[in-house]
Amino acid sequence: MIEKIRKACLGNFWFLLAGFFLLWEPAYIKTQLYWVDKLFDVGSLLLLMLVLVFYAGRRKITSFDWALLAMGVIMSGSTLFHQGVSSELWKCAKYMWPILLAVLLTEMGAEENPDGLIRAQYVMCFVQVAANFLSVALCPEGLYRGSDNEPQFWLGNENVFIITILAGLCAGYLSVLRRKKKMSWDYVCFFLLSLGCIIPVWSATGLIAMTVFALAFGCSFLLKWRWLYMLKTYIGVWCAGFFAITIFRLQFLFKPIIVGLLHKKLNLTRRTKIWNKVLKAVKKSPVWGYGVESAQAFSERLGGDPHRVHAHNYILELLMKGGALLLIAFAALLFLTARKLDGCIKSREAKVISITLLAYFIAFIGDSFEMRTLFYMVLALGFCCEKLLEGGIQQ
Repeated sequence: MIEKIRKACLGNFWFLLAGFFLLWEPAYIKTQLYWVDKLFDVGSLLLLMLVLVFYAGRRKITSFDWALLAMGVIMSGSTLFHQGVSSELWKCAKYMWPILLAVLLTEMGAEENPDGLIRAQYVMCFVQVAANFLSVALCPEGLYRGSDNEPQFWLGNENVFIITILAGLCAGYLSVLRRKKKMSWDYVCFFLLSLGCIIPVWSATGLIAMTVFALAFGCSFLLKWRWLYMLKTYIGVWCAGFFAITIFRLQFLFKPIIVGLLHKKLNLTRRTKIWNKVLKAVKKSPVWGYGVESAQAFSERLGGDPHRVHAHNYILELLMKGGALLLIAFAALLFLTARKLDGCIKSREAKVISITLLAYFIAFIGDSFEMRTLFYMVLALGFCCEKLLEGGIQQ
């Protein structure tokens, strides 16, 4: 009976679409519509329990899942150690279960219904980005104000738009390929909507990440060098960028871009000051970090500035939440994905996934984001790339 239900659900496009909508709740609903937010929580938890039943009856735990589980255990353990049984432990759970749901839906969808999986991810991102475009166009001052008085839109503040946009650019082109095309009108429309979200608010993070994606994507049609698109190469680029910008502060090398084109200061909108405070905090708890904290507690740890509510760098954010242990588990997740994805990097599907992850990595140098679920969804696509290719490119 469970097997029949599993096949019926995972083989159904509408089930997958509903699942991805539940796990990717827009910031406007999360912060402004209390009871709707609670319905999202209940719905995503119920769906997670159902998906776990499907998972338990069908699959062995993959190395990717073990690494993700290790991340969850380390972060929960650090939170429990520092915060005790508190609301922050619940916040930690709410941080992890959408990621777990996204990964499990992607893994099982890649096996059972790869065409429906890709289409569901693409449609979900398309709808969210279209709604966000309308919020930017109709309410240029924002739908509401955040705790730091910055304008907030459907997906949140201007720098978090790119999380959904990159996932949509990835799933969208995979969908184009599965339709045996090189380009489609809907994908061009999605790209233009994305620009319509990013340009009016002038998000430097979004502009840089989209430019990186577009340039690497264009190169993939012209240059056939396999190493140029391997995820291991891009992990190296991210590490180099982290040490060059975050540690050694060599951003002056990019002054023509930062100051001339993006009209930003070389302190990267005070990020360098935040990094200094974060590095000092990390030195005090390098192994376990501090767990998941409230925005106020994080701000107080960095000196009390209400604008300092996260590390503005994903590697530093991991160190704050779980120290070196969490960073090691995350690195294992990356290299497990790279081993799978680089094995089929000759395919255009693999190149698109890898290029998307590169764009995320570049964005993560200057921002850490609260909403990263779709990044892990794309990572899972990379880990499952072989299954997606086995599923064939369907008309």
